[in-house]
Amino acid sequence: MSDHVHVVLATDNTYAPWAGVLISSILDTRPDGAMEFHLVEQGVSTDNRERINALGAGRLDVSIHWYTPDPCAFSSFPIKRYGIASYYRLSIASILPASVKRVIYLDCDVLATTDIGDLLDDHDPAHMLAAVENIGGPTSQLCKPGRYFNSGVLVINLEAWRARRCEEKLLDLMREQGDTFEYPDQDALNVLFHGEWQRLPLRWNVQPGVWSRYEKKRFSKTGYDADSFEAAVKRPGLVHFLAKKKPWVFGCFHPFRKLWLSYLDDSSWRSLKPQPESIWGRAVHYMNVASHAKEMRRARYLSQQSSSGCVRAP
Repeated sequence: MSDHVHVVLATDNTYAPWAGVLISSILDTRPDGAMEFHLVEQGVSTDNRERINALGAGRLDVSIHWYTPDPCAFSSFPIKRYGIASYYRLSIASILPASVKRVIYLDCDVLATTDIGDLLDDHDPAHMLAAVENIGGPTSQLCKPGRYFNSGVLVINLEAWRARRCEEKLLDLMREQGDTFEYPDQDALNVLFHGEWQRLPLRWNVQPGVWSRYEKKRFSKTGYDADSFEAAVKRPGLVHFLAKKKPWVFGCFHPFRKLWLSYLDDSSWRSLKPQPESIWGRAVHYMNVASHAKEMRRARYLSQQSSSGCVRAP
């Protein structure tokens, strides 16, 4: 387990509460060990900043830093549905102090279920970038099946990144090909690091498609074997609420929805707990017996592994 961990999040004000939930889960699953959170933000309110800062107030080994890049550097890039903050991960090497050599980058729709320091132990520093394959999502035309990674969880060797001028190359890619990318920053990263990224264990970015592939034993066309999928569903490290599977939206079904909501309930953002738009919406949700049963069945995979390391039950 690594002694000192640097975590980078990129957020705007809409996602700031979800960043707070993520930080809470990281602190809960890592009660000891130095942590530095680097929040690269755009338009986060003073109120949300103060609430996030308060998360680390009770621990001397935790610090939270804020950075506000100039959005003009990214204004020519296609925004689509992701927001300009999604591009900030491309520039964290120049945004963060040069003294920071290695970081874990996380999307704000991620939840920690075990000590995140163990992730660094799975990273080979000889690789500039480590990630988990994109599972179950739309197939990218940029890479062959099994070779396209998801950028929601990254381990980055910033020292090597700076030496090889990766930021400059990524921004050039966005200027030259950004309009053709379906998933702009993720596609740019996959183009630049094609064939050169380290494959992390699947448990470090458990995406919604993992459960169905595990249950149907559909492991072909991925770079992971059956044991990797079993470890991901029984001993997850980081759970990624990818695409439409957002736990802050009423009607979401996900094996870790209740766990995410428990962190929200314990936070200063508990008033944001998702509510149905109508009585009919609530009725439809609770009558969806098949989805409830699937959610409960998949949540039980974790309880089958007594040494999962998860602090709270989903």
